[in-house]
Amino acid sequence: MKKLAKILLMTVLVLLFTVPTYAQESLWDKLNNQVITLYQQERYSEAAKVAEEALKVAEKTFGLDHPDVATSLNNGGINIMKPTTTTEKLLFSTIRLQTSQGVGTGFYFLFELDDNKKVPVFITNKHVINTPNEKVSFSLHFAENDRLSKDVITLTYESEWIFHDKYDLAFTFANPLFEQIKRKFGKNVFIIPLTEDLIWDNERLESLTAVENVLMYGYPIGLYDERNVLPLIRSGVTASHPAIDFNGEKIGVVDMACFPGSSGSPILIVNEGSYTDKKRNAVVIGSRVIFLGILFGGPVYNSEGKIVVKDIPTRQEVVSITPQMINLGYYIKSEVILDFKEKIEGIISK
Repeated sequence: MKKLAKILLMTVLVLLFTVPTYAQESLWDKLNNQVITLYQQERYSEAAKVAEEALKVAEKTFGLDHPDVATSLNNGGINIMKPTTTTEKLLFSTIRLQTSQGVGTGFYFLFELDDNKKVPVFITNKHVINTPNEKVSFSLHFAENDRLSKDVITLTYESEWIFHDKYDLAFTFANPLFEQIKRKFGKNVFIIPLTEDLIWDNERLESLTAVENVLMYGYPIGLYDERNVLPLIRSGVTASHPAIDFNGEKIGVVDMACFPGSSGSPILIVNEGSYTDKKRNAVVIGSRVIFLGILFGGPVYNSEGKIVVKDIPTRQEVVSITPQMINLGYYIKSEVILDFKEKIEGIISK
């Protein structure tokens, strides 16, 4: 009964949870705060009864289909795994973004400013979110004692997205959301962000060979591990040398199937245990992780015999001239992300 009450409570809690906070009736607000307090005290049976009452108020006030209400929270349903290897840790670096345009991929990134201040953000393609104030829905894992817990929250987040001046990239601050979740549920979010030290400049990239094995984490055609809320991993190879700016732009090419939903996916070189050194042509014992870039588009071959470079769409569409994918993807080099640091410093200093 206790377990049943807890599951019921967690389902109700997420139905009541909105980000950001919207104007609410005083009665609903009072009941909602009471539910959260009882849950944190592990008084699940009492909390479930109050939650049911609060839900009735919420349904009457907002309606069941209110677009700003998060839709689900999975309690006790996922398989607990302690990520230890690099490829396992990267499973907790991305989010599946559901927008008005369809599905795309976003990822966590941690900026480090001059004063040692760390700023977590979400990053994706501009064409995934479409507008600077786009509402996005996604799921987050909760942490318990800094470890992965069984709780997963799905929510709708409305915030300001900052667009890159030239490239198909956008970011939004993640900390306001994390703080909101902490206040509401008394829990932290479990994430493993990509960091600046994974970004290599062209001089370091010259130590790589023209053909390197790469991995891409994302949600092709929206597919993912729904039960455990984890992305899928695609593999391929570099199709242009990582150190060369393809066609004179901060872009690279990979030989990989890049389907709708993969836009915004991080592409990395991940060598666990050993790798081959270019200069010495020998096997180096150790691991190596390089954040190459972010998928944004690729060439397609249409029925008229023309090759056209297009953004990777966020949804599958039927068009009069069917494009044929040729299993190549274009990525924006990760160093471009660092252009955002100046914008971030300017915003924070205000």
